Amino acid sequence: MRYDTTPLPGEFSDLRTEILVFLGEDWFYAKNVRLAGRSPAELIGTPEEFQVRLILRSIKGADLS
Repeated sequence: MRYDTTPLPGEFSDLRTEILVFLGEDWFYAKNVRLAGRSPAELIGTPEEFQVRLILRSIKGADLS
């Protein structure tokens, strides 16, 4: 099954750039438990890239106030 990773309005078409702008390089290269111990950098350009986009959306949509 392939997931649609088309950017939503207001999202960057380049996922790497969006991550670096909103979360920074440390998050981009850090191992992530929600990605089975892999970093977002490892998944960009793979069929599993959608997982990174979904996590980023959930972080950006979270009410952190």
